[in-house]
Amino acid sequence: MKTNSTSLYHLIRQLSPSEKRYFQLFSQRHSAGAKTEQVTLFQEINKNPQFIREILDNKDFPSIEKFKAQVKMEIEKGTIKIIKAEQLFINLMALNVFPFIAAPLIKGVLKMDDKTFKQMMEDRKTEVGDFIINSIKK
Repeated sequence: MKTNSTSLYHLIRQLSPSEKRYFQLFSQRHSAGAKTEQVTLFQEINKNPQFIREILDNKDFPSIEKFKAQVKMEIEKGTIKIIKAEQLFINLMALNVFPFIAAPLIKGVLKMDDKTFKQMMEDRKTEVGDFIINSIKK
């Protein structure tokens, strides 16, 4: 089964050397020269293709099937609105991962320093949860 993680893995592996270099330069330029988490992840996936495979094959890696079953159960109980579990999962991932991937852009547009950004990420721990709950509860 192809997951978003394996799609990302294949996308990065298929980039040409010049595309990989452009991504790294763009990320570094928009993060004031600091090595960012997305560049580190990108480089690790690029240098070590087994990296993602090992994560996905780990027996302790969370099961999407369990998540889907929980969503289905809550829908049947009438606790939450009808939503595809896959869509809810993507929403959760996007709300939690994107700010770190786009940190240089967010800091630039919002004119934030690292301390302010870190505080905003701390605040998001509850804000994202509240946002998701409010979007799916009946």
